Amino acid sequence: PGGSGLKIVNGPIAWAPGQGAFEFPEGTGVPYENGYELVVQLHYNLFDSAQIGSSDETRIDLRFEDSVDEELYAVYVDFLLGKAGSGVSIPAGEEAFEYKESADVGDLGLPPGTKVWGVIPHMHEHGKKLNATIRRQGGEDQCVNQVDAWDFNWQRIYWYDAPISLAAGDTWEITCTFNTMGVEEAVYPGWGTKNEMCLTVLFVSF
Repeated sequence: PGGSGLKIVNGPIAWAPGQGAFEFPEGTGVPYENGYELVVQLHYNLFDSAQIGSSDETRIDLRFEDSVDEELYAVYVDFLLGKAGSGVSIPAGEEAFEYKESADVGDLGLPPGTKVWGVIPHMHEHGKKLNATIRRQGGEDQCVNQVDAWDFNWQRIYWYDAPISLAAGDTWEITCTFNTMGVEEAVYPGWGTKNEMCLTVLFVSF
């Protein structure tokens, strides 16, 4: 994702500020085959002009296994970012502006029986809350992510005690609440820190 110019097969790691080391659940991992190239994407925030010209000293350590019981794949679901460039925006001067959207899991490319092992919620500096819910067709809805006090500098991946199975007709719903008090212009969806996202990264197996 993010315009590398290459065909991206999978997203093995999604890191954000405050997350710490990224560890997969026991017996799981992301497949890496001979001939694959590992693309490392870094987002720099140069809003503070004093940081221009700074050096990057990022180091990445990876651990490989010959095989795992479950191969995981990253699925990025951000209905707001999908509207970048369409004119959709978050209005200025709102203390708790709510953005909600949903889609059938089949339309997200997730067939029946898909297992969701964990989720990364992600917004930017105007984020206040992020909730994700599976709306079950003919069954009880299931909360899969609830962040009631979003902090851009304290982001986490949340692994479930047991994977969640998806069924035909299930709907993935994301609700993001934004605080734009003190902002004079509308905030638009985008990758920049001063833009906004309403993202859940799902780690799934099929």
